[in-house]
Amino acid sequence: MRILVVGDGKVGHVLAEHLTREGHNVVIVDIDEEALQRSEDTLDVMCIRGNGANAKTLIDAGAQKADIIIAATASDETNMLCCLVAKRLGTQYAIARIRDPEYNESLNLLRHELDIDMAINPERATAQEISRLLRFPLPIISNPLPAAGWKWWSSARRSTTRWSAARCAKLQPRCTAFHRCCTPRWSAMAA
Repeated sequence: MRILVVGDGKVGHVLAEHLTREGHNVVIVDIDEEALQRSEDTLDVMCIRGNGANAKTLIDAGAQKADIIIAATASDETNMLCCLVAKRLGTQYAIARIRDPEYNESLNLLRHELDIDMAINPERATAQEISRLLRFPLPIISNPLPAAGWKWWSSARRSTTRWSAARCAKLQPRCTAFHRCCTPRWSAMAA
């Protein structure tokens, strides 16, 4: 796929690195010459110097033939404008990094009116992932040494759901997580 990455900061550079590793054709757009030189030296990408919200710059980058544009500059407004212009030029999908919490309330309207396919707020996504992990904890190995035995502990709280109990029983016959299904079996094994 042909992917445009607007913004060659930490996020943009890592995105471009991963996408090129996956075999995608990546074009990076940024106004910082030093950042572009670093990317050109270390990655197999094409670099375009210019403002990613400018239609001429996006045309030079090939937005009319691009499959995806990912706008990851430091400015939310620039990211939204990049996506709007690129979509009008013919880019199929637009992804914008929007960090300001004030935009969260009107995110659906912004997506619809500005034709942004996906808006990502990194801080909110991190909070949601942490919340998900706390609701559905995964077992963690507390002592991986075979001689000492395996101990599985819940990462956040003891769960008594069927899913975690069944998963626990499949993963480790001598569970010490004290799930309802495991406790009698553990007691019988210990006796």
